[in-house]
Amino acid sequence: MNDYLDAYSIKARLAPAALAIAPVIVLIVLAFNWVQPSLPEAIIGLAVMVLFFAASNVARRLGKRKERQLFATTGGRPENRELNHLDKTLDERTKDRYRKFLAKQLEQPAP
Repeated sequence: MNDYLDAYSIKARLAPAALAIAPVIVLIVLAFNWVQPSLPEAIIGLAVMVLFFAASNVARRLGKRKERQLFATTGGRPENRELNHLDKTLDERTKDRYRKFLAKQLEQPAP
C-alpha cells in the first residue's frame, strides 16, 4: 500500500487526476441529498473514488509506456555526457571546474 501513496505518487499521479475529476466531485457534492442520504448516493460516491484511483493508475501506465518509447528513440535515459571523462565536447580543465563545483554543491566527492 505504501507503494501507491508515497509523496511522488501523490504529487505526480493523484494531483493531476484530482484536477481532472474535480468537476465530477463538485457535481456530486451539489447533487447529493444532504437531508436524507441514501445507499445509492453512497455507492455513487464510492464509485467516484474508485474511478479516481483507477484513472491515476491508467495515467501512470500510459506515461510509463510513453517513457519507454521515448527512451528507445533517444538512446536511453537522459544523462550528462559532457562531464564524462571520455567525452571531448569540453576540455579537461573546464570539466574539472564543473566537477569541483558540483561536488561542492552536493557535498560529495566527484567521481
